[in-house]
Amino acid sequence: MATEAFRKLFEPGRVGTMETANRLVLASMDDNMADREGRVTDQKIAWFRRKAQGGVGWIQTGYVYVTRRGRGCTYFQMGIYDDALVPGLRRLTDAVHEYDVRIGIQIAHAGRQTTHHYLGGLQPEAPSPVPEPLLGETPAELSTARIAEIVDDFVRAAVRGREAGFDLVEIHGAHGYLHHSFVSPLSNLRTDEYGGSLENRARFPVESVRALRAALGSDFTLGYRISCDEFVDGGFTIDDVCRVVPMLEDAGIDYINVSGGSYESVKMMIAPTGIGPGQLEPYAARLRQVARVPVLSSGRYNSPQLAERVLEAGSADYVVVGRALIADPDFPRKARAGRVEDIRPCVACEQGCIDRWFSALDITCVGNPEAGRESFDGWATPERQQPTGRRVLVVGGGPAGLEAARVAALLGHDVTLWEQGDRLGGQLNLAEKSPHQQEWGELRNWLVRQVEQFGVEVEVGRQADRDSILRQGADAVVLATGARPSPPRWVEGWDAANVVDPFAVLAGEAEVGRRVAVVGGDTIGCRTAHYLAEAGREVTLVGGGRASLFGEDDEDFAFDMIGEIVRPMLIAWLRERVALVAKRHPKRVTDDGVVVDFAGAFAPFVEATRMGPVDEFFIPADTVVLGTQRRPNDELYEALRSEIDELYLVGDAVHPRTVAEATTEGSAAARRAAGILRRIASGAR
Repeated sequence: MATEAFRKLFEPGRVGTMETANRLVLASMDDNMADREGRVTDQKIAWFRRKAQGGVGWIQTGYVYVTRRGRGCTYFQMGIYDDALVPGLRRLTDAVHEYDVRIGIQIAHAGRQTTHHYLGGLQPEAPSPVPEPLLGETPAELSTARIAEIVDDFVRAAVRGREAGFDLVEIHGAHGYLHHSFVSPLSNLRTDEYGGSLENRARFPVESVRALRAALGSDFTLGYRISCDEFVDGGFTIDDVCRVVPMLEDAGIDYINVSGGSYESVKMMIAPTGIGPGQLEPYAARLRQVARVPVLSSGRYNSPQLAERVLEAGSADYVVVGRALIADPDFPRKARAGRVEDIRPCVACEQGCIDRWFSALDITCVGNPEAGRESFDGWATPERQQPTGRRVLVVGGGPAGLEAARVAALLGHDVTLWEQGDRLGGQLNLAEKSPHQQEWGELRNWLVRQVEQFGVEVEVGRQADRDSILRQGADAVVLATGARPSPPRWVEGWDAANVVDPFAVLAGEAEVGRRVAVVGGDTIGCRTAHYLAEAGREVTLVGGGRASLFGEDDEDFAFDMIGEIVRPMLIAWLRERVALVAKRHPKRVTDDGVVVDFAGAFAPFVEATRMGPVDEFFIPADTVVLGTQRRPNDELYEALRSEIDELYLVGDAVHPRTVAEATTEGSAAARRAAGILRRIASGAR
């Protein structure tokens, strides 16, 4: 695609007194890369420097707390609550300013969307003592005196931000945090001047903006991030926000950054596959009709084509891109050069970014293992190297093998890739089959194009064994041989004619009847059940969790590979189309279906327990999908470990996990083979 197709995207822009080289904004995303005191780290600086190198016009930091009592749900959030933090922040802005990129700091107070664990034992504080529905804690009600103190905290934080060299300050008034919670009728039940009418509920945000404008002066850019709608029954709506924005403009904002939702409606806030892309564009367009200042629009913008269309349509003045710039920091540079197919796609799986954040880990990306590791030895983005003369053999063409081959070729090695099947991609080919998961195919296509572009010799339909690998005489061998289904052999009839495995189902290799029982509630089982239901089958999904008086049925489903945002969506989709059976285990397969009960594998002990035939449950089915667990294909590694000095085992062949581990270990093996990485966390000699 010609570069001029993105004329609007690469048009210079201006907000307040700040000018930008283009209309792409790196979204404010917390990355868990600060230390426990909120100080800037080398890892965080390298993270933002890499984004600046890629050509984005404007970078926003993630949430930065203005007071210790305003920290969000992580121990590793950046702070600006003390003057001692300014020198570290100055190091960050200096790093970004080495490029023609602006950087803004987003200042925030969590309000009720935190817990005492993150606040040093203190109770969260909010407009009213309304329990936070997901985190469960009841906040202390703010006095008017405490409200004034918090406004002062924001003022001091904004001044520190200016002193640290930031080009703008943005108040985080979205996502359920303190400013949002004042506006919301769900969390603000006050009867004083800060509650009741919309004008009163907006008083705290307006006072904050007015105070910051007075402190910063007219020559410094000040913005406000707002949720366009709560997407919760009884919450504020776009109609309310269209009334609040003019109030904020009158108080002194220079732009409005349009996001959406809160923790209760997090799928609209951080949209996974199945939501969007561009799900919030209509709301930004509506606000732009009433706003007098520039409007920024976020909402899973994942391609330059979509960003350009939004700008051309007049829906926004800037497009805010988050996870797509984690997947490929060079997204802007490649788009400007017309290299759209070279942009590494974000598949909105959330495994490497949001799921890790919820686990208090620094974030990365399943498709881009370099993300978050920019400051680590050996993990810099590799440039194309001159030929080294070393030969690398990669066995297995799934995500681990493809990434290993891609990086090894980039580093100048002569790379050969063997794949025993007739198509590259491995389990990515299966992952894309389930509804709303087609973007896994985009990652596969990108990886395949890359290995072809870098001259990897690819042989599909090539079966590898010990002797053929040794005859190849490679200097290094990467075994990315994946995993296979592991059927539960303790189940009577596990190998019956009407039993199939999920891999064969998703690959279209199994004959499946009208009625199907899928036994196994892990993510593979759930995705398979969803796939079959969408194909018109009558599906029953058996969870198989431990029977308990206290367990929730949902605990039985999608409990392994997906996180806090994707999982509830998948379960909701399943409930619409699939019969869910929780707390049961497979006991035996018959010609007509499968028998399950509480005991499952312990059926032989029925005489010694209270379990009996009355506790059995028969599920009629023409086909039984059994064996959603996987076993590593590591036999080749065991056969070769004493024969080859430089041998690497990566991905599911080490242990079945997610795409994130597969690509990371594949990339690490290639770097280790090039001598730029000392070790990898897998079975390497």
